Amino acid sequence: MASIDKVTRILMMYSRLLEGGKIYKKTFCADMEINRRTFDRDIEDIRLFLSEAYVGYDLVYDRKDESYYLNNYHRQIPLSPMEVSFLLIMIKSEQVLRKDEYAQLITNVSRTGVWNKQEMFTKISLKDIETYSDQGKGEALLKMQWDLQQCINERDVIKLLLPDKEKKVVLPLALWIADGELYLIGYGMTKKLEAVPVREIESFRMEQKKFSREIAEQFKNTDWKKIIQEQKERKKMEDGTTEKEN
Repeated sequence: MASIDKVTRILMMYSRLLEGGKIYKKTFCADMEINRRTFDRDIEDIRLFLSEAYVGYDLVYDRKDESYYLNNYHRQIPLSPMEVSFLLIMIKSEQVLRKDEYAQLITNVSRTGVWNKQEMFTKISLKDIETYSDQGKGEALLKMQWDLQQCINERDVIKLLLPDKEKKVVLPLALWIADGELYLIGYGMTKKLEAVPVREIESFRMEQKKFSREIAEQFKNTDWKKIIQEQKERKKMEDGTTEKEN
């Protein structure tokens, strides 16, 4: 076997570690035709790089089989073509996001797919972005939904600021998409579930209070779509009554 230079050896070692594999000292020395001292120097170079790069991985030595592996390392498994394709279809069909947010999201999703299908994912994404319509979607949603999601997870009581300076205190329980609209489902001060379009939330603040886990558990099996539909029907009836009175 032809002699392999140091840079190539270290890259081979590092690639194997990033794949979640082990480097066996005896086998590697034999394959590369190097002595154990050279192997140790290569390993120390990798250990020094990991330390200076602050990547959070530790190079661990296993005495039983004289091998090295990365501790605290979790290899990212790329999505399959069918998974990426389904996500792209689902995101586009909901038509919730503003076009710039949509373009960034599906581009990022496409990059999580297997490398040998990246060209196909890119073509699909570009075509979808070109034909995507964000008519009437003036507000950005991704940041707001993430902030709300964290409040849901932490069971934070929040006060919403809505149009016309209306304020509403809710216990946030879920986020749900229905008919091209993203809703926050909350338990309000009226002791009823309410569905608030996230696009109508101008801002919100945490009330520095937590709601009980029992409340969250009480509604965990609720049909959120049904709650949204019932609220829409009530609003339609209220609007119809108001028109008759006028």
